[in-house]
Amino acid sequence: NAADKMHELQNQAPRVLLRDAELASQVAQLNPGYNPDARTAADAVIRTRYYASQYAQGDLAGKNCLMPLIDFLNHHSSGGTYRHDSASLFVNIAYPEGTEECFADYGGYRDPLDLALAHGFIDTHSPYSRSVPAQIELAGFGQLEILGKRADSKHKADLPKVELGGNGPVLSHLSGDARAPHYLLETLKLVMMASGKQRGIATGVTERALADLPAAILSVNQQKHGQFRAYLETRLELPLAGMLSPASLCQIANLERLLAA
Repeated sequence: NAADKMHELQNQAPRVLLRDAELASQVAQLNPGYNPDARTAADAVIRTRYYASQYAQGDLAGKNCLMPLIDFLNHHSSGGTYRHDSASLFVNIAYPEGTEECFADYGGYRDPLDLALAHGFIDTHSPYSRSVPAQIELAGFGQLEILGKRADSKHKADLPKVELGGNGPVLSHLSGDARAPHYLLETLKLVMMASGKQRGIATGVTERALADLPAAILSVNQQKHGQFRAYLETRLELPLAGMLSPASLCQIANLERLLAA
C-alpha cells in the first residue's frame, strides 16, 4: 500500500490491461497462444511473486510456489538462475551489467514480446524470437505453415512439433536463439527435406524453396508486426501501447539476426 502497487498494476500491468478485447485480439494475431490469465490487479500482485514449478520434481511438481522478495530481482537473459525446495529458495549471483545489481533469469524462452506481455518491460538483451502464425507459399514445393502455438519444450532448441501434410509441413511454432541460430536453421532444413522427399519433390526444387524460406518468414513477420505497431499508434491512451511497440521492434531485430545467419 505504501508503494501504491495496486494502483500501478491496475494501470500498467499487461495481464490487467489485456482485458481490453480489441487489444487482446491484436495480440492474438502475433501470439495466438498468449493467455492473460491474471485479470485483476490483485491477481497480478500474486503472479509476480510466485514460481510456476512445472519442471520441479517430487512434491513440488506442478505446484505454484510463493517466492518472497523474488520481485526485487530484475530480469536479465544472462541473470542468475534459481531453484528451490519445499522450504528454501536459492538464487545464483550474477552481475551481467557490470554493476552491483544482481539480476535473475526468469527462465524459459523469453523473447522481447513475451516478456513485455507477461511482465510489462522491454528486455533489449533477450536473444530469443518467435515467428507469428504464417502460411508461406513456396514455388514448386507447396506450403510451409507455422501455427504459432506456445512452446512447451524443455530442450534448449525449443523444437516444434511437426506434421508432414500433403501440401507441405506444418510446424506448431518456430522460435530460436540469435546466439545459436543453427538450431532453427537446421530444423527448417530437416523438415523441408523430409517433406519434399515424402511427396516426391525433386531435391533441387526443395533446396531452392529452402533458400527462399528465411526471407519469406521474415517478410510475413515484418508485415504483421508492422500492422500491430500501426494499431498501437491508435491506442496511445493505453500505457501498454508505448511499451509493446518497441518490444515488437526488438522481436523483429532478433528474428533478422536468426534468419540471416
